[in-house]
Amino acid sequence: MLELADIQSGVLRPRPSPYAATYILLRIDEARAGRELLRRLSDIVTSAAAPVRPGRDTFVSVALTFEGLKALGVPQPSLDSFAWEFRQGMAARATALGDLG
Repeated sequence: MLELADIQSGVLRPRPSPYAATYILLRIDEARAGRELLRRLSDIVTSAAAPVRPGRDTFVSVALTFEGLKALGVPQPSLDSFAWEFRQGMAARATALGDLG
């Protein structure tokens, strides 16, 4: 069973309105450094177990691509368990998704 503390808030709760966002894209070149970054980010990622606080200034979420998981050194059997569409990546799926702009 999944615990709320192990789920990012944005997965279960709607964004506040009005809403503004900043997206930061990173590439993982060294598995060890990437894992350390994720460890440090885990302290500030907003969990679904956190109480809802209207007017909160910031929410932090983290998303990883399949290539990012590989770069972190996730074991191959775990990588093989993901759906083919996720393993392909967004660029390879752009046409199928109609994401051509």
